[in-house]
Parts: sequence; C-alpha cells; structure tokens
Amino acid sequence: MAKEEPQSISRDLQELQKKLSLLIDSFQNNSKLPKHSRISLDSDDG
Repeated sequence: MAKEEPQSISRDLQELQKKLSLLIDSFQNNSKLPKHSRISLDSDDG
C-alpha cells in the first residue's frame, strides 16, 4: 500500500500545479486591466 501513496500524492500535486497555473494566468489577465477599476472600488469603500 505504501507504494500507492506516492502516486496519489503526485497526482494531487499535478492537479494543484494546474490550478495554480490557472490562478496565475487569471491574476496576470486582471493586472492587464486599467488601474482605474481598482480606484473606483477603493473610492466606494471610502
């Protein structure tokens, strides 16, 4: 059974890496948006 554990862990790591890559891509896309959007949100809070 011990030999099967590493395989499952490796699969989990691969899935996590894919999720992280997607998150990074989303952040990069958001960064491309104009900063005015953030300023508007900040002004609403004030």
